[in-house]
Amino acid sequence: MHLHFGLNAVVLNRSNLKQLCDCDPLNSSSINVGNKGITKVDPATFKGLSNLQYLVLVDNKISEINSATFRDLKSLSMIVLQNNSISKISPDTFKGLPNLKELYFNRNKLSTLNGNIFKDLSSLRTLYLQNNSISKLDSAALKGMTNLIELYLNSNNLLTINANTFKDLSSLRNLFLQNNQISKLDSAAFKGMTNLIDLYLMNNKITNLDTTPFNGLSSLRSVHLCGNRLSAISFSNSSSFLSDVEFSFNENNSNCN
Repeated sequence: MHLHFGLNAVVLNRSNLKQLCDCDPLNSSSINVGNKGITKVDPATFKGLSNLQYLVLVDNKISEINSATFRDLKSLSMIVLQNNSISKISPDTFKGLPNLKELYFNRNKLSTLNGNIFKDLSSLRTLYLQNNSISKLDSAALKGMTNLIELYLNSNNLLTINANTFKDLSSLRNLFLQNNQISKLDSAAFKGMTNLIDLYLMNNKITNLDTTPFNGLSSLRSVHLCGNRLSAISFSNSSSFLSDVEFSFNENNSNCN
């Protein structure tokens, strides 16, 4: 059995999967091939594994995922891809995953999120994208995830939040945007997020905050702003409901945890 393909490369495929996961793939609900030095995943590796619910590929050296790798794994509930070297998500990568609830894509090398890459994940509840290098979100990048509850975009390189970025995320309750480079929020940045409760914006570069972006966020209870360089907060005329919202910030503008 050959595990290596080229110098210091490990290609995960159907023939070596059993050995690497120390399991019976055909009858397993969970497969863990974390920390195996995997650099590439053959797109047919998981084909037909109808019992698979949890797939863990954490702490490897994977640089890309073929769009057919997870195709039609209808029982799959969780995919863990954190701490790899993935720089791009191809269209249709997550097609045919009607029961996926959790997706861990944190600690990779993503720099941008293109449109419609998560459009088939209508059952997803939690999406982890923190600790990448994301500087740009396509206007349709987060389209389709109508049941998402938590979104982690903290510790990236985001500069601004454009209009309608989160418009499809009507179920979202917690949005984590701390530790970016955000200096500007479009007036319609959070449009459509009627169930948002907590918004985390700590340690960004916001100096003047107009509350217009928060208009219509009827469930909002807290906006965390410490670690910015706020000199003023302007309350818009139509945001009277914000009187019940807690705006937390530190007066000395120092970073916060």
